[in-house]
Amino acid sequence: MDGVKILIVEDEGVEALNMQRRLKTAGFSASEIVMSGEEAVQKAADMRPDLVLMDIMLNGSIDGIQAAELIRSAYDIPVIYVTAYADEGTLKRAKITEPYGYIVKPYRDREILIAIEMAIYKHKVEKETREREKWFSTTLKSIADAVIATDKNGSITFMNAAAERLTGWTQDELLGARLTDVFKIVNSKTGQPVENAAAKVLARGIAVGTSSYTSLVAKDGREVPIDESAAPIKDDSGNIVGIILVFHDVTERERAEEELRKANDQLEKRVAERTSDLVNMNEELNALNQTLALARDEALQASKFKTDFVARTSHELRTPISAVIGLLELVLVDDNSLDDETTKVLDLAYESATSLLNIVNEMLDLYKIEAGKVALEKKEFVPVSLVEGAADVLAQDSRRKSLPLRTVFDPNLPPLLEGDPVKLHQILVNLIANAVRFTEVGEIVVKATVDDDDGSRVQVRFAVTDTGIGLSETDIPKLFQPLVQVGTRKAGGTGLGLSICKHLVDIMAGKVGVESKEGEGSTFWFSVPLKRPDMNKVAGFTPGKVVSTTTAEVEPSSPTVASADDDCNVILVVDDDETLRQLFQMQLRKLGASVHTAANGREAVEAMSRTNYALILMDLQMPLMDGIEAARCIRTMEKSTGNHVPIVAITAHAMAGTRERCFASGMDDFLIKPIDVMHLKTMLSRWL
Repeated sequence: MDGVKILIVEDEGVEALNMQRRLKTAGFSASEIVMSGEEAVQKAADMRPDLVLMDIMLNGSIDGIQAAELIRSAYDIPVIYVTAYADEGTLKRAKITEPYGYIVKPYRDREILIAIEMAIYKHKVEKETREREKWFSTTLKSIADAVIATDKNGSITFMNAAAERLTGWTQDELLGARLTDVFKIVNSKTGQPVENAAAKVLARGIAVGTSSYTSLVAKDGREVPIDESAAPIKDDSGNIVGIILVFHDVTERERAEEELRKANDQLEKRVAERTSDLVNMNEELNALNQTLALARDEALQASKFKTDFVARTSHELRTPISAVIGLLELVLVDDNSLDDETTKVLDLAYESATSLLNIVNEMLDLYKIEAGKVALEKKEFVPVSLVEGAADVLAQDSRRKSLPLRTVFDPNLPPLLEGDPVKLHQILVNLIANAVRFTEVGEIVVKATVDDDDGSRVQVRFAVTDTGIGLSETDIPKLFQPLVQVGTRKAGGTGLGLSICKHLVDIMAGKVGVESKEGEGSTFWFSVPLKRPDMNKVAGFTPGKVVSTTTAEVEPSSPTVASADDDCNVILVVDDDETLRQLFQMQLRKLGASVHTAANGREAVEAMSRTNYALILMDLQMPLMDGIEAARCIRTMEKSTGNHVPIVAITAHAMAGTRERCFASGMDDFLIKPIDVMHLKTMLSRWL
């Protein structure tokens, strides 16, 4: 415990020196002594110790209890009472100051050492908990949607400013009140009471949404049309510990829908009256419908759910989001019988699910960065392929806006470098996506140039230049702060993307910056040191290659899968989520594979004892037996047979160390949900 500063407050000099000696023997070298309450308060202000050992009965105008209260309230320093007084009155006074321990003289060395270590640990945990709660509360308060949280009994524990505005109640008025008693909703058509989503969650224990035509009855009696959804908050054992209710005003959306209905009625009447001019009337109808549909879509887009959850719930969020994205993808790709309106709705649903996944990913990235859990990989990669791959991700978006997206390379750029290509790709995709989002005309250019090269290490500068809206001089200093959307660049998202990019560049010992002029465009750049590998394995490249905005996308060929009649060529899918099992089945069968399923690791091990599978897709977090343990059991079974079936981890858990744990258990590959058909094709071609 060297380095821990301890303040000893004891008016008996011999006892104080004895305590200091005993602490030094135990390894606490940084300790000081004062003999009065007044001195203790002043010394705490100057020294800022990690812990105070406080005698209760002290000389001076204030005793140890009063001094402890002043130190705790002013400096948040933990206090342990060390005293010969153990009467009930003294104990009662001492408890009020919330001490971290109470030791009665005489004491053993072991007794006081344990008390010190426990107090320091407890204070550290409490401080971290307060900081996390403050961060989470600030996040919820800043979002546009209304949020109310309750405990497991349905009593209100939190509501943000948006919830206060819509309900007319303040958080202070409702803390501890039953949500079902104050959050009243009615059918906006009939005026009859409707059971709210939070009440359904309490009754059923599952996430639910509201029905159509729902209005919130505010404190002053006014009715506000809303959409609401609620979900249970569960602990690690699956027990409900609270409810989160999210709702927002849909007045504008309903107004747009009503205008659309009225417009359609008028058009139908005009068509009936002017049958002789049917062709012209139909063209007008289509044009007006498109205009009104765009207006409705804009109203829906403006009220989208934007809230984000802390990283600890990322796994629970990513699993259902993965299923939604995969199922929508299957429908949109395979079903050509859908009408335009249905296809448009499904497209919006797919975009919304993808956007929500990006928010979860950004929050998880920020959590891992702030928690110091981001580890850099060292891999050889082709810088030209890295840049072009990042541009390809956004090529379709740029084509939609008719924006040329070009990649330009320095002739001195080495054909092969060593670094972390995954994080470099993430930064480039974020910067290119911002450029596409904020550029309407002109072009976007992605450059990779060499700033410095000492023969073994190359300083590479990546830059993304757009001809978009640009930034004002006052906005530029705020750009890389978390949860900040500055000036004219505010266009949705969490405001975390650039902050995460800066953190990743900092971790790689690089620099990041922006050059911009309002109305003329921006150049976002970052420069990182990359190692030059020993062997030059890649041929030269062509500078100035253009990523075409019109080039057709080539569909990768499907992997060859053996006949479903042969058991040794069946794929086993192991996942405790029924929806995801069905999704994987549909995706793999689309690729021509035969599929068996299991709901947990134990079932997977039993299935392996009966069938020689060609491949296993293994979820990690499952009941009875998780994926890590199941993989170990399968590898143990194979020792007696000499076989080796490839096991690919499939998980929504993307925290640091997960990949390493999978490989250590004997798994061969690793995929993060959501997993689309393209990822499955690539994986199957690698292992089958």
